[in-house]
Amino acid sequence: MKTIEKKQADYAWGNIVKKKNIFSTPFTGCAKYLKTIEKKQADYGWGNIAKKKNVFSTPFTGCSKLKNIKVAKGNKYFCSAKGVLYTKNKKTLLIYPAGRTQKSYTIQGKTTQIGEAAFEYAKYLQKISYGKKLFYISDGAFFASGLRSVELAKNISNVGLYAFAYSTKLQKVTLGDKVEQINTPFIGCTNLKQFKADKKEIGYYAVNDVLYYKDKEKTYMKCYPAAKQEDSYEFPAGVNGGGLCFANCRYLKKVVYAKDSIMGQDFYECHNLTVVLPDVVVNPATGSESDSYDGKWEPFKNCTNFILQGKKNPFMQSYAVSKGFTYSIV
Repeated sequence: MKTIEKKQADYAWGNIVKKKNIFSTPFTGCAKYLKTIEKKQADYGWGNIAKKKNVFSTPFTGCSKLKNIKVAKGNKYFCSAKGVLYTKNKKTLLIYPAGRTQKSYTIQGKTTQIGEAAFEYAKYLQKISYGKKLFYISDGAFFASGLRSVELAKNISNVGLYAFAYSTKLQKVTLGDKVEQINTPFIGCTNLKQFKADKKEIGYYAVNDVLYYKDKEKTYMKCYPAAKQEDSYEFPAGVNGGGLCFANCRYLKKVVYAKDSIMGQDFYECHNLTVVLPDVVVNPATGSESDSYDGKWEPFKNCTNFILQGKKNPFMQSYAVSKGFTYSIV
């Protein structure tokens, strides 16, 4: 499939422009009533991520040979800029065809947002450039792309969930001063070696290639580069886990939490690691160390062959047994 004409594109993106989701779940419209999402519902997205499938999509997801999108001149909602689909006013880039073989692309100067999954599976794309108006990169925008480096310039403020996930050629990420929120965008970036960001009073910063975030009360380690070639990492005093901050780390052999660290759901697809736990690790649901593991908290998702070292802790000891890990009391 080389070209998408007007009729095929209009239906789905017409609804998007009208702020209507073209997909739905059994709970669509239940915002006032639905209070809890149980484990089975939550597993769907994780299942796809584990299979290296984007949980976000466009009407043309999977069209790996698509190279060009055309839009009729009279279309009220969309336009094509040299084969790339935008909204009519060019403020949102909607779809970059995955089959394009160009190594670089410059986003239109008027564009303020990159849409969900817009560049997914663009494996030939190595470099992206954009103007000063772009401030938002949506969920899954560059999923499994061929990007080698990413510069989140001073105008970028938000980066969506899994925005660069499984971009396995990505090696370096530079963050500008205005980045306010990053939502686990680098899972599966197995060649990522370096973060760069200036230290500031509040916000993201990098030390020794590792990404941190500081708010008004606490500091978090947000992402340890998967391909950083060091075999150990020690949390600085007062720094907490950041949620999936260790993902696909193939060189690490040992992680040491500070005594006062707060441990989150920090590890994903890591193997053969020794982890020295902080002084206190509790069941997040009850705030107790004395509970048996209930299967609801998952700090070591899809991890194998771990040795956990820590104080006597019935909660973490029962967790270790459930995972087949070794627990050593120290």
